[in-house]
Amino acid sequence: MRMFTLSDRAELIAKAGPDASYEQRLTILEKEVDRLRERRERDQVAVGKRFDRVEANLTNERAERTKDYAALKEKVEDFAVGGLHLEVVGLAWLVVGVLFSTLPECSVAWVWEHGATGLVLFGGIALGWVVWKFLRPLTS
Repeated sequence: MRMFTLSDRAELIAKAGPDASYEQRLTILEKEVDRLRERRERDQVAVGKRFDRVEANLTNERAERTKDYAALKEKVEDFAVGGLHLEVVGLAWLVVGVLFSTLPECSVAWVWEHGATGLVLFGGIALGWVVWKFLRPLTS
């Protein structure tokens, strides 16, 4: 950030003396008008360059903000939805655990009689029920 600026502008004002003729006064006025036109053109060029610089800075800033917004949006979506599959698996294991802990003894005996096959079958049924019950409303 600049704190001060230096200008390279100096003006020389030519005035007609009190005894100058009308032609001399007119010549001085014409030169003054020409000088004012040149100054205006210089100022227009300088303003145009500054405007182009500000426009380029604004374009760069807009591109950076768009990129940052997209990155932030992705992070928020990952945070909000990224662990959903883990939550569903945890919920499925919770339901399986609750079902196993509350089943009558004959059902547990049936699962134990059939060994790992019964456990997988019963877990699959429980997991299918959890998916049907809780994930179906999310996809509808």
